[in-house]
Amino acid sequence: MRRKKVYLINPKNDFPNYYGAEVFTAVLGKPGVIVADLAVTTVATLMRPYFDVQLCDQHIDEVDYDLDVDFVAITGKVTQRRHAEEIAMRFRDRGIPVMVGGPFASLSPERVRHFADILIVGELEEIADEIFPEIASGKWKDYYEGEKADLANSPLPAWELYPNHRSLSGNLQVSRGCPFQCEFCDVIQYLGRKQRHKPVGNILRELDVLHAIGYTNSFISDDNFSVYRSRAKEVLLALEAWNKAVPGRTHKFSTQLSIDITRDEEMLDLLNRAGFSSVFVGIETINEESLREARKFQNTKQNLVDEVAKFYKHGITVYAGMIVGFDHDGPDIFKRQYDFAVDSSIPFFSLNYLVALESTPLFTRLKKAGRIRPDEEIDGSTQYTSNVRFKGLNEDQQYRGMRWLLSNLYAPRNYGQRLVDMIDKSGEPKVQMIPGGSSVMTVKKDLLRVMRNLRKMGREEAEMYERVMNKLEGKPRMAMDVMYFLFLYAQVRHMLDNQRPDRPMYVPAEVGREPFTLN
Repeated sequence: MRRKKVYLINPKNDFPNYYGAEVFTAVLGKPGVIVADLAVTTVATLMRPYFDVQLCDQHIDEVDYDLDVDFVAITGKVTQRRHAEEIAMRFRDRGIPVMVGGPFASLSPERVRHFADILIVGELEEIADEIFPEIASGKWKDYYEGEKADLANSPLPAWELYPNHRSLSGNLQVSRGCPFQCEFCDVIQYLGRKQRHKPVGNILRELDVLHAIGYTNSFISDDNFSVYRSRAKEVLLALEAWNKAVPGRTHKFSTQLSIDITRDEEMLDLLNRAGFSSVFVGIETINEESLREARKFQNTKQNLVDEVAKFYKHGITVYAGMIVGFDHDGPDIFKRQYDFAVDSSIPFFSLNYLVALESTPLFTRLKKAGRIRPDEEIDGSTQYTSNVRFKGLNEDQQYRGMRWLLSNLYAPRNYGQRLVDMIDKSGEPKVQMIPGGSSVMTVKKDLLRVMRNLRKMGREEAEMYERVMNKLEGKPRMAMDVMYFLFLYAQVRHMLDNQRPDRPMYVPAEVGREPFTLN
């Protein structure tokens, strides 16, 4: 009997965002991604015993709407929901059944129900061998629910099906779940409070595959890599040993973790030795009252500027998340957040309004209080919108304050100054990143082309570029990490310059306006 064919699709983002790479297309006319997609490659492996699988990452390849397939499968996050619906409806118009799963479907099932013939919520590993034979036979149910998976059962992703030549970084996961209580976060609703861990041997096998493809750096996509420190240290020692096991092998890592690990000097040293030259930290806000309100207690009772400096001392650069709009945030929050950015020397922030995601405690609280805005009031075509009616900021203050903060954070001279300050404060990483392996060399070269294009954007951008590159001469082992910060600057400026033209979020005339006031 002929094996059924499935077209497995990762939709593109609904609008350019901080961790997209739309600037590749804008500058060079060809696409790319910052991190290869782990979801579709893992699902592909789980499907392959029962289907012939063709994979599409829409960030890199166009969807082939004329493809001869028996099923379409779509995964994705809330930031991909519009493209997910568009793709599903076009295939359903051809009479092709559509499976929909992933984080957004799991957390907001009613929002995808109308375009899913088969809705799959939760984690897939424990139910794949039950549901995929049933679906392939044509006798499927319209709803399946997965359980929390034992990560020992999570398979090697099917990276051979992925367009790795257009991705800057590999991707692997070593744990799922987070025990923290942050009110605005949906991770624990989807993945649970109890963190589960992948066996170290499995981690290293995945890493062998990624390195063989040509990746020389990988993102460890755990929501909180460091929360169980004894386990994290075991993984770090294994990664350090793996890097040293083959002469000349060099692989670097980045991940997401909590600022409170800076209290553990051994952890910081192990991160550097294992090849972690950058980390993402959810700073969220400098307002201690807002941190307590959001139940992000791990960020309280410490000087966040001093804690960031500890990362730098150990040769680890920092990216950070920042949020405005908590109930304790007044009009002064924008200037306070900016002052923290200057003092901490963190170059790159993903800055957003507070959003209440469905299924979070924040959504439940604000819904009860009548403070969730209806869908028709929300502009889903831009990064800078929220479904929350803010308590301490009116709409004009929200917009003008965010515009001022973004314009000042991403003014070339300000971004360049923070980057130079970070270089000055940083110890050198112990693992040096090499330019790239054979399979991904083209996209690494394109990163450098995008970065160098900054000189063509204007005089201030050219001055920033030259100043940063001159500073690097004193610390050449930081070169690839710093160049990546310049690439991210190009992406953020592309994102900001392509927001709604009637509500620009980057306004050079606002840069440096002092004193900052919102009435």
